Amino acid sequence: MKNVKTYKNIISRIFGMGIILLFSALNSCDFCTAPTSNGGDFENILIFSGKSANTNQNVLFSSTALGSEIKAVNNKSIEIYSSPSMNSKIAYTKFDGFSASNSLYISDLDGGNETFLIKESGLFQILNPIISADAKKICFNGGFNRLLIYDMQKSSINQISSKLATNAYPTFSPDGKKLAFIENDNSNMIKIKVIDTDNLDLINIFYDNVYDGFLKSSEIGNFVNWNYDNKRIAFSFSNNGRDIIKIINIETRSEQSFDYSSDNIGIENPAVNFSKNILVFKANDGNLWARNLAENDSRLFQLTVAVSNEFYYNLGWSPDEKYLLAGNSYKDASNFEYKDLVVFDIDKENSIPKTENLYLISNNANNGFWKSK
Repeated sequence: MKNVKTYKNIISRIFGMGIILLFSALNSCDFCTAPTSNGGDFENILIFSGKSANTNQNVLFSSTALGSEIKAVNNKSIEIYSSPSMNSKIAYTKFDGFSASNSLYISDLDGGNETFLIKESGLFQILNPIISADAKKICFNGGFNRLLIYDMQKSSINQISSKLATNAYPTFSPDGKKLAFIENDNSNMIKIKVIDTDNLDLINIFYDNVYDGFLKSSEIGNFVNWNYDNKRIAFSFSNNGRDIIKIINIETRSEQSFDYSSDNIGIENPAVNFSKNILVFKANDGNLWARNLAENDSRLFQLTVAVSNEFYYNLGWSPDEKYLLAGNSYKDASNFEYKDLVVFDIDKENSIPKTENLYLISNNANNGFWKSK
């Protein structure tokens, strides 16, 4: 079957693991439901898109955190770029071949109550739409470094930036009330900006700061990672041969900063877990690495063993901060790309972060997200 990958001796690719549990929802039938959970975590729910067996049709699936119950929830062949809202609304685009343009839609997670919102024009594009947790706003890339928000309550479009950094993606806070994004301030500086999205007629900048440096030109994009307290954010950038991580409390304006040689390790898209005091990021070698934030040392610990043409991406901690979700991409000998969706149980042993367990949710998945609380 074309979408069943060879597991590449997955056990050998993980450092410091205990039990490894593997689940594959998409490898033997068009729409599969995994066996009933025997103690799986029902608090954290995953939503992801992938192709079912023997077809190129994109389907939305839901899953418990550890993959014990996986089911198709929407087969309209759409792609999502953010978690559904708290009331299970999703935002997506449809391409009109006649006009050669995208249109923005919103619907229930299962595809019901689909509503057309706006269509691309000569004034703007509609790329990578993300919906806020309260379902009141949809943010999208409007092309030409512009960032736009569609206001569901007013049926209006507001441009909030004309300096969106190349390959940067905006992120709503978990409560949907704020939006964080990165701008190009000039050729040698970037600006991190957080705005209040309650009133877009008069944009209230909640936080902004300028840093010397630039964003990496990564195929997975650069984004600001929110903590579930809606107060703390993390992101990374590069400057003078160093990769820098910033962890910022946007209310107190206090920040932590860590930097490492770009050549030695390389840092992208850091995800912070304040409950476990662990920072995880993707490195130049494609692996996930971690640092113990509770200890006053700069040691880094490798969590995975990526093979050639393999890397992890789009990291996100679960709402209860128990598990880390990540995409995993690799190419086989014929240069065909596979994309897994995996969940890590990462904890500390004698102050050293390590992978306790790995759960393979799907071996043919695109974007995956934790469902909003």
